Amino acid sequence: MDVDWERARAAFAAGDLSAAELACTYVADRVRRDAPRRWVQGPRRPVLDAGERPGPLVQLFAERDLYRLPRSVSEALVAWAAGRRQVAVLFELPSPQAVLAMQARGRRCVSLLEDAAVPEGPIAGLPRREGAYGSGGLAFAVHDLCHLEKFAASEHHREQVGFFAALEEALGDAAWRRLEAAFDAAWEHDRDHVLSDMNGASAFLFVVLRNKMKLAVRRRIARERGEPCRSGALDEQESTAYAEAVEVLVAALGLRGEAREGARSMASRHEAEVVGEVLRRWFEERAAGVA
Repeated sequence: MDVDWERARAAFAAGDLSAAELACTYVADRVRRDAPRRWVQGPRRPVLDAGERPGPLVQLFAERDLYRLPRSVSEALVAWAAGRRQVAVLFELPSPQAVLAMQARGRRCVSLLEDAAVPEGPIAGLPRREGAYGSGGLAFAVHDLCHLEKFAASEHHREQVGFFAALEEALGDAAWRRLEAAFDAAWEHDRDHVLSDMNGASAFLFVVLRNKMKLAVRRRIARERGEPCRSGALDEQESTAYAEAVEVLVAALGLRGEAREGARSMASRHEAEVVGEVLRRWFEERAAGVA
């Protein structure tokens, strides 16, 4: 079985290998490097649906487990190869805004990086236990493939597309930009984490974004006061500023009616569970307008 990465890259460039088969080769090649004698593990039950006439490596991922590889990675690769996933294959790290733009159009990306191209130090988006999945480029690919499955999950896919489409538009809203201009770099990091490196129910994504905004408001007011950022319940000034920020957020996202009222009231995961159905319906309708 050919798992030679360089030969596969050349075949892909020549149009003789699909992007999904290239990704299969990339992952298999690096797993084999880590465990040359045991990289192919036992039979997978049940076998994954690999579609019609899959290539040998796609069939391998459909039928066998690979050494220390999360099963969701194989599921993503096989579904991608069978045409059930919309994926952009990349050979560089995309910006958070580029990932957002893809998700707003129903796609995710998978980056196949050379190890030397992986920046040193902690990077948002890498698995916390990257040693369990290899290191360097393999860790990035595993991360992207796991997120691909979370994004494609049937119970949340449409609402995620709608949420990210609304969020992409929100970033260009004038009031939103004025609000963000007063925030710090920590807010930018937190916002980018939500828009490019989190997947799940839209209500959960909204609550996380809203709570990150609360922290950004609190830090802004602390800077204005020339004091350390405090903890505990919001004081009157913080509460007023936070309520104003939430109004900017829900308006920039285009929320109206019952969805807007629900978004205003949500501040915790529990509340998201209670009124999440309202937001789910709203963002699913928003996704209907996405090409």
